[in-house]
Amino acid sequence: MRIKKSVMLVSTFLFVLWILASCVPLGPPIPELWTVEYNTMITTGDTATELFDEYIQTYSEEQAPQMVVNWLEAQSGIQSAGISDDGVSIWFEYENDFRGVLLTYDVGEETSTEGTSRSAASKLSTAEHVRLLPSNKKALLLDPFPTIFLGWAGHVKNKLTSAGYNCEAFEGGQASIERMRSLYLYGVVAINTHGGLLKDQVVICTGLKESKEYSKQYEEEFKRGNIVIAWIRYLGLFWKVHYYAITPSFIELNASGLYPKSLIYMGGCNTLRNTTLAEAFINKGAHTYCGWNIKVRRISLYNDTKKLFTNLIDQKKDVPEAIVAVGNPYLNFYSPTPGDLTLLPRVLFCDTHNPINGYASISSHFAPLISYLEDAKYIVDIVDISNLEDYDILVLV
Repeated sequence: MRIKKSVMLVSTFLFVLWILASCVPLGPPIPELWTVEYNTMITTGDTATELFDEYIQTYSEEQAPQMVVNWLEAQSGIQSAGISDDGVSIWFEYENDFRGVLLTYDVGEETSTEGTSRSAASKLSTAEHVRLLPSNKKALLLDPFPTIFLGWAGHVKNKLTSAGYNCEAFEGGQASIERMRSLYLYGVVAINTHGGLLKDQVVICTGLKESKEYSKQYEEEFKRGNIVIAWIRYLGLFWKVHYYAITPSFIELNASGLYPKSLIYMGGCNTLRNTTLAEAFINKGAHTYCGWNIKVRRISLYNDTKKLFTNLIDQKKDVPEAIVAVGNPYLNFYSPTPGDLTLLPRVLFCDTHNPINGYASISSHFAPLISYLEDAKYIVDIVDISNLEDYDILVLV
């Protein structure tokens, strides 16, 4: 009897302990390993930017990047770090494949004279002068940093709309990772943003600020290197906030279909320093990629973006002609596919009865129609019978 009583008391005591344990928390939940690693990596990047701002004041602009690299390489968990092929961006990579890049150049500074001018730049279009149109008239403008890049998108949207393009424009945080996934749907894509190199890969910033709430959502893409964290320097100091940036692999992996012979304009520092990002677009069906092969000042970016689209629409130039007319030798294009892209349809008038000397008669007889077409943003040519397949509308008289 006593044994039974003792057993009951022990059982009751254990039951009470179980109840208390279930009601009283034993401490905060232990965060997942990825969250701990992510937070550590963000802190490391923040400290690196503070050191850069300190070193550039104490030592020199030439010494500061390597000093930061030396510090990064000494940190626990860092697999490797270095200075990118542009000579100014600092990259670092953790053992778990997380990657970050410090965009040390300041878009508020004067345009650098470093870089490769157009005459010696990467492969340009060398095909015969055959003009092509994008396969659809949808346009997307992304302006992740409108206060820095001065609201260029409004001007470009007006130009494209006047030429019959269905134009969408997004700025700030709406120029997000998710928006970047849909670039392949558009015949014209124009983005002005912070760009740079991570090792030898061109990366561009989205308008989405880094936040712990997204760390788990994009974990796999971080580990594959499709998304990285970018720290941005402006007006002499690194910002305390950082942004998600995308790499060439992001472009290739997120194109669910082919680009419709698109024009891609990527305004930003070193966006065509090499062709890594350009080829990602071209490989998925884009026709022409435009970008910069130096670090570019925001005023130049604003003015030259406007000039480029004015040349394309108002001056009715194709892309190579429009870029040359901008007059900046560091704005370039990459288009290994035959033909030169234009944004306006072409109309050919040809006198089949007098194919050699029909210009005067067509000009006089069809003057009102020609004037109407030109006002409607058509490119009108009056020529001999040749290359008829290059035109969108043929008027044979």
